[in-house]
Amino acid sequence: MKITVLGCGAWGFAVGKLLSENGHDVMMWSHRSEAVTELLTRRSCYHLPGIVFPESMNATSSLEEALDGVDAVVLAVSSPFVNVLTQCAPYLKNRVPLLILTKGLMDTDDDFFVSDYVDRILGDKVSTAILSGPNLAPEVAKQLPAATVIASSDHDTAVFFQKLCSSRYFRAYTSSDVRGVEVGGILKNVIAVASGMMESMGMGKNATSALISRGLNEIARVGEFFGARRETFMGLSGVGDLVATCISDKSRNFQVGFHLAQEGDLDIVLKKLKFVCPEGVRTAKIIHGFAQKNKIDLPIVSAVYSVVYDQVLVKDAINGLMARELRAEF
Repeated sequence: MKITVLGCGAWGFAVGKLLSENGHDVMMWSHRSEAVTELLTRRSCYHLPGIVFPESMNATSSLEEALDGVDAVVLAVSSPFVNVLTQCAPYLKNRVPLLILTKGLMDTDDDFFVSDYVDRILGDKVSTAILSGPNLAPEVAKQLPAATVIASSDHDTAVFFQKLCSSRYFRAYTSSDVRGVEVGGILKNVIAVASGMMESMGMGKNATSALISRGLNEIARVGEFFGARRETFMGLSGVGDLVATCISDKSRNFQVGFHLAQEGDLDIVLKKLKFVCPEGVRTAKIIHGFAQKNKIDLPIVSAVYSVVYDQVLVKDAINGLMARELRAEF
């Protein structure tokens, strides 16, 4: 099959490489011509040093070339850039399977979730699914064993991508709980920022374990608000993804939290790490405002927001969490 991956970041590249290794004709697309040049000439991805761009893969900055006769599309751009889909519509035939890798929120008057935006912009031109799980891009790119969840309201679409992505080192499960899988993949990034902060402050593994447990509870609260099934958060796209992102220094959200605890200034941290603002930072702002408006209790999210946007010291944010009114766990 001809498959186009929109976005040349670490995760998009890792999934594109996986699909190529599964025998498919993969085209990587980026709006940045320099990224395409790097892939085609140096045969490498800036975001994944040491990982070779396979000769069987191709790359382009032309949407028309990328989508010509395509059998499936993988959306891997970060959430602020999903509006590229408005330019894709003329090149897509009806009901093209589209797999969403993007893990972020839209926060517009018309859409809140990326899946909502895709459905509104492309409608019947695509049949959508979402992939989410404990899938650190460098490990997948190195063919280390991993599992994931592919969710779709259309069972055939979920199975289509399950078969497309599964390999000897990558195992995919299906789900019909689209909103639950989407919420888990989005909000774990905020908790990972907090985890990086706590690691930087030397808070210990007891604290990290407590953070992951209580963070999962906050994620489930948001998910249930949108009608998700609570058991979804006990699976790969919930606790699985949360644990992987919170304990790995390969996670960009973890790295930002780690360095933010030391520097205290987001702009300085992003310049130091030399990458664009990760999804967890942007999501913290959006979900904090949403939770306040809808009276959803998210103390960890609020603490991350206060550090990132109100310049509250990490130790003060942690002290605030520990001093909250005592209550039952559930």
